[in-house]
Amino acid sequence: MHCAMCPNGELEKGTVPMVMERQGVTVVFQHVPALICDQCGESYLDSEVTGHLLDALNQATACGGTHLDIREYGA
Repeated sequence: MHCAMCPNGELEKGTVPMVMERQGVTVVFQHVPALICDQCGESYLDSEVTGHLLDALNQATACGGTHLDIREYGA
């Protein structure tokens, strides 16, 4: 699979950190599975992973009182 950002990059499986913010809450996810370009480092998440991240972000914003949450993906 080729990278959409650079013409010569190939995508490889790996993990990346991901930071998401909503309503004053920042959630940092560690070791998120992604496809990563071997040339430019651009990362791509599939829809299942994105859904999981959004669900966790919704949960973090719903509980109130949290400003920063650091999570291990899948934990």
